[in-house]
Amino acid sequence: MKQFLTSVFCLWALFLSGQNIFFEPVIEFAFADFATQPFSASLADRYQMANDDITEKIQIGELGMGSGFAYGGAVGLRMTDFLFLKMKVTYQLASSEDYTSIYQTAGGDDSYNFKYTTKLLSISPALQLQPALETPIKPYMSIGLIAGVPEVEREFLFTGANGETESEILVYASGFSVGYSTNLGLSFETSESFSFWGEFGLNHLQVKPNISQVFEYKINGNDVTDTLTDHQKFTDYLDEVDRVYAPVAGGGVEEVIDETIPAQAPKFVMGLSSVRINVGVRYFIGRK
Repeated sequence: MKQFLTSVFCLWALFLSGQNIFFEPVIEFAFADFATQPFSASLADRYQMANDDITEKIQIGELGMGSGFAYGGAVGLRMTDFLFLKMKVTYQLASSEDYTSIYQTAGGDDSYNFKYTTKLLSISPALQLQPALETPIKPYMSIGLIAGVPEVEREFLFTGANGETESEILVYASGFSVGYSTNLGLSFETSESFSFWGEFGLNHLQVKPNISQVFEYKINGNDVTDTLTDHQKFTDYLDEVDRVYAPVAGGGVEEVIDETIPAQAPKFVMGLSSVRINVGVRYFIGRK
């Protein structure tokens, strides 16, 4: 207990001195996803086109939702000449490309278009190692965690061969998600109190939605969201999904659906990982 109190006192003394505390405004550019996932645009179960010769054209690609930019800031503590601790807070806005599936039928083309947008307010504690060189330019590396509660929005648009449209805005919500980050960079010191830095980094974060909600649903431009039942508007994502089936007249079975409760679907993973370039400045308070 005595050693713990002594350590706390030493850290507090460093904080009060001010000369080892620094602040950093940060801008991050996520220019590539490295944890993409296969994209499936087959929606034949949502729109049936019977008695037609159908040619399906699906855009080839993978769905990744980590591309975009983030901005924020960090506060840190210089522990030694080569060891730094910092806590970063950023807000990230990322989006996917548009993905389209086209069904060519005798009556014309039916198309389905998707786009995903991610918003993430995160905290990132990190440990930075930097050699104690006498030169103004110093290389460094940092490792840390990234944690937050992301929100993923999916925009969907169906356009029929006869001009009819159906659009939907659905939001996936998840719990607290934790990943990791690694960075390699260079800092350029202009004085004892001020420096510029730039780094190349990898952020790895995966999200498992718990629930989704339809916030907007339109048919031919008319908002009909209020007509949706709870089963149509909400979906719970579970490790195990229970479905109840009952026989129907004429033979066969069909699923028994309670329209007053959310639908159920298996849990799945969304990748929000990215390769990024980060830039910022560092200012030590109390130094000249």
